[in-house]
Amino acid sequence: MHGREPQDQLIDPAKGVSMTRCEQGYVCAVCGQEVEDLSQSALYLQLLLGEVPPEELLRHPECHIRCLPAVAQYIVDPLFPPVVCKGAFAKEHLDPDFVRSEQERITAAWRQLYQYAQAGGSVPALIVAARGHLPHSKDVTLAPSHPPGNRE
Repeated sequence: MHGREPQDQLIDPAKGVSMTRCEQGYVCAVCGQEVEDLSQSALYLQLLLGEVPPEELLRHPECHIRCLPAVAQYIVDPLFPPVVCKGAFAKEHLDPDFVRSEQERITAAWRQLYQYAQAGGSVPALIVAARGHLPHSKDVTLAPSHPPGNRE
């Protein structure tokens, strides 16, 4: 079970499904460490980007955003330490217009995820919010619209 310690069983009455409550959160499929916060979650970033449909979340492995350098390199924000991607997918080898577009798109989604996590948003509410917007949307706000770190 990816290093989780079962506490007890939960039953989802709507689906009749037994789920295990765990002491530890989701474990990164790349580094093996716990993904402790929504703002670190590549899976929930992909949800906001429209790349993973909400109904498929449980079918995809979780990992830290920083453990996916091909994605993390596009987040340009003082609150997110820069990640360097090496090889063919490194942004210095790609079309500058594509890189600029991806930086805008992925940074905007990460800021939404970060703000949502800082506001204490729950995963079910994030899923509901993600269902309501189109992939690659830049005009969706899940939390107050001020930039991270600039709370007035």
